[in-house]
Amino acid sequence: MFKVKKEKNTNLVYAKKKKVKNKKNRTFDNQNNKEFDADNEIIIGITKIPEKTKKKVKQKKRTRPKRTRIKKKKRGVSKKGGRIITILILIMIILATLTIALYSPIFNISEIRVKGNNKVSAEQIISLSQIKLNKSIFKINKRQITHNIKANSYIENLQIKRILPNIIELDIKERVATFMLKYEDNYAYINNQGFILEISTEKIDKIAIEGFKTKKKDIKTGERISDEDLESLGQVLKIVEVCSSNDILNIVSGIDISDRNNYIIDFETENKKAYLDYTSNLTTKILYIKGILQREKEYKGEIFVNMDLNQSNPYFRESV
Repeated sequence: MFKVKKEKNTNLVYAKKKKVKNKKNRTFDNQNNKEFDADNEIIIGITKIPEKTKKKVKQKKRTRPKRTRIKKKKRGVSKKGGRIITILILIMIILATLTIALYSPIFNISEIRVKGNNKVSAEQIISLSQIKLNKSIFKINKRQITHNIKANSYIENLQIKRILPNIIELDIKERVATFMLKYEDNYAYINNQGFILEISTEKIDKIAIEGFKTKKKDIKTGERISDEDLESLGQVLKIVEVCSSNDILNIVSGIDISDRNNYIIDFETENKKAYLDYTSNLTTKILYIKGILQREKEYKGEIFVNMDLNQSNPYFRESV
């Protein structure tokens, strides 16, 4: 049944002839020019691994054992519950701190400081504020204090600061009077925004605005001049600015705004008045006024620059 064949320099081979089923597993013997089927022939010295075993080995090499995650059991309070407890504790601490602050005598007001004021005295401001000493610094009403102090028309704004443990500081911003309205024997002092700051019988060194349209009954401290006068005031401010840049503002004593197309600038110390058309070439016209003031310094009279400079030239007319 089996044949044994000896060949020089070769190993003994027991072979069983079978039909070849798989071409991939064939090997070629160079010496005998024969093909061997490695799967279906028995070769002495070589152990044949069953096919099922091969597959198992391959699977073991390729696959890795799956890691199993062990879920830890939650113990005690959850994260959400812990956060709620933390927030509640913080709220309790804040409430306790506020309670101590409100009722502790350490925070009772012992000093009120005022800064930034010029026209209105510190005593007046403290009196207007109605802040009481020995009251908790945390119990003051800032809105009410601001309302009280701004009852004075010179106070434009203020900041209230708590300086712990027991000091209140009032930082004041005042309005500044720049013009005066003369009516009867009184003077109403206004600022650049038209707020009436003060009514007095005393005349101070401010530019007088004449020919205004605001009714006398409406001239009250804390109020503003009429809309028509506010519009004219805007033009007056531009005239003042140009006069200042040309160094003649210090000799301007008044401005008549009764006619918008023909403002009258009063130079009282120079015994002269200038008639000014505001609508065009304001800077050039002010320069003409300055030149005539210097040239006609010794004479009393009127300066006319209320015309179109492209058609006519400014001139001076001496008073008889």
